Amino acid sequence: IHGAILNKFVAVGGSAALGFPTTGEQNVPGVTGGRESQFTNGRIYWHGSIGAFEVRGAIFAKYLALGGPTFLGLPISDEMASGPWGGRESRFQNDHRIYWSAAGGAHMISGEILTRYLALGGPAIFGVPTTDVFNIAGIAGAQECGFQAGRFYTSASAGTHEVHGAILSKYLAAGGPQAFGLPTSDETTIPGYAAGRMSQFQNAHVYWSPGTGAHIVYGAILDRYKQMVDPLGAGANYSRFGLPTTDETSVPGYTSGRKTELQGATIYWSAATGAHEVHGAIRDKWLAAGGPAGFVGLPTSDEQNVTGVTGAKYNQFQGANIYWSATTGAHEVHGAILAKYLAVGGAAGSLGLPNSDEYYAGGSTYRNNFQHGYLLWNPSNEVQLNILG
Repeated sequence: IHGAILNKFVAVGGSAALGFPTTGEQNVPGVTGGRESQFTNGRIYWHGSIGAFEVRGAIFAKYLALGGPTFLGLPISDEMASGPWGGRESRFQNDHRIYWSAAGGAHMISGEILTRYLALGGPAIFGVPTTDVFNIAGIAGAQECGFQAGRFYTSASAGTHEVHGAILSKYLAAGGPQAFGLPTSDETTIPGYAAGRMSQFQNAHVYWSPGTGAHIVYGAILDRYKQMVDPLGAGANYSRFGLPTTDETSVPGYTSGRKTELQGATIYWSAATGAHEVHGAIRDKWLAAGGPAGFVGLPTSDEQNVTGVTGAKYNQFQGANIYWSATTGAHEVHGAILAKYLAVGGAAGSLGLPNSDEYYAGGSTYRNNFQHGYLLWNPSNEVQLNILG
């Protein structure tokens, strides 16, 4: 061996690194102007346009298995340390890199995944790949690559994005790409929630914070959640309702009922009612009355302002309405008393807001008190209206 190849051999550690030469310097098959020398543990390649670089060990074996110089081009770097977890890498002409780790072996990445990986910090953030780039079963045109600290996914429709940490674990445990599609964002901060992180997928979002852990939200409940955090379309802010504290779960007693708990609200869904949120004092009152399993049933509206009554709020449920104001607190009205109450104008009418729940009033009667009167029900289903003062 001689010239630039000899100089490189000496510079990288000679026979201690590459072993002894097994050929003299020779042309590189299929590469005009390329020269090489083979050694017992690798090769040194040279070209006048790029200089001399070595490839060795498991990276060299991977390089040859993938087609060597005719597919990957010539090396444009020596093997070097890569990432904080003991990785190694070599770089090649045609935008290809081969990485190696003791646990993961040698793997090549290129194209969109390599570009995005490097843009987001490469080996320093995600470590080195632990798989080759491979096709995702059941999703035409989609590919993924595993790394020591995350995964990258790519497709024409979703773009190329990373998923890592607790969010990746939740995504995979919930069914991964086949269940929820590909990521459409990298992991990002959550607007209005300094400690939180989120990743968006084609059919779900996964949210995480130190206090809540990682939880997946999807379908109609996700649609409602997004409206809650961005009601005017001016930009999401999660500070009011917080993050999910559970995944979506079933609602006991409802065949199609589903719910997701948030730090500041609960979103319920069923085929009959759609998706609606309940929070604050109205939620407390509802749960005290039995929640979904009680006579009140599931919400059929979100919390909303009471028309004509400043500061008052209410939720409609399958079996009752619950009203709240700072003055009166939260109280339920249901059945024939609710029907009569609405018929005489509801909270904006002569009775005002309820200041009691329906209660037993003696004999066979039941009663709701309101700010300006009360309604009394008897077994004949007649409701008496009584205005005070």
